Parts: sequence; C-alpha cells; structure tokens
Amino acid sequence: NQSYGDYDDNWRAYLNPNIVGIWKAHKNIIFVNAAGNDGTLLDPGNVKGIENVIFVGATDQSGNITSWSNRPGKNYKDQFIVAPGDFISGGFANSDADYGHMSGTSMAAPIVTGAIAILHDHWGHLKGNPKATAGILFQSAIDKGAPGVDAVYGHGILNIRGMFEPIPIVD
Repeated sequence: NQSYGDYDDNWRAYLNPNIVGIWKAHKNIIFVNAAGNDGTLLDPGNVKGIENVIFVGATDQSGNITSWSNRPGKNYKDQFIVAPGDFISGGFANSDADYGHMSGTSMAAPIVTGAIAILHDHWGHLKGNPKATAGILFQSAIDKGAPGVDAVYGHGILNIRGMFEPIPIVD
C-alpha cells in the first residue's frame, strides 16, 4: 500500500521515475497506489511496464467519485478502481484513544489493500501473481460511470463480496 505522490515543474501530478523503477524491479509484487487528491489526471504520461500496480481513487458516501480524487484518464483506466475514501474513521497518532475522520485516496487505497489481503488469505496461490489478483478485483468491481472500463472510474467500485462469487464468462 502506497500513499504518496509527486509533482512536475508545472505542479501537475506525475509518476516519479524512482517509484516507477521500484514497481518495475518487483514484478511479482502487487502495489496499491493512492491516485492523489488534486481532482486531475493521475499522470498525463503513459508509463509502460507497471501492470503490477493498482491505482485507487476515492468515492464519497454515495459511491460517486469525489471532486478531489484524481482520475485515471485513458492511459491508466485499465489499472484503476475506486473505493470509499471520504470521511473514513481511523486512529490518530496523539494517543491510543485518539480517533477521527479523514478523507483522501490515502483512505481508499488501504481498503483495496485489505481486500487483496483477504483474497490472498483465501487463495494463497495468488500471492506473487499480481496479474491474477488484479484481474479478480477488476472483474468483480461494480461498474460505475460510462459502461465498461472508463477514464473516470476505471473498472468501477471495489466489490469485496464479488471477489468470492463466480465471475460470468462473456463472449
């Protein structure tokens, strides 16, 4: 689970080459990356060879992508999913009893990471197979936005129950 971003000289979100290098060097690991909170494209480029990365956008309480969540655009829509990320309850660092609510793709990405942990616990053979793992997440997602994979929601909304249900084969 990764939750950090970088900006180019024009203050546009982009995928830092150092991070991309790590993703490429560890092809047998699935990386879950928070898409960012700028309300823009995740990255205007088109980085190749990072199929082991899932980018995560944030939805609000109604299941709609938030205005501030970055979107995949056409270049990363096939690696993108959304999960709840607005007004998420969590622990703060001030004390053991300090809780509050936070919003951001940094709140949505751990939900996807947790879903992957559940999936890997149930089907251990998926560990070390990012393509199969991502395929289950993406095929079981609830379609949102334009029909099919789109430039706003990617594959749609994470569907943990759906990960464990039969996925229909469509010609």
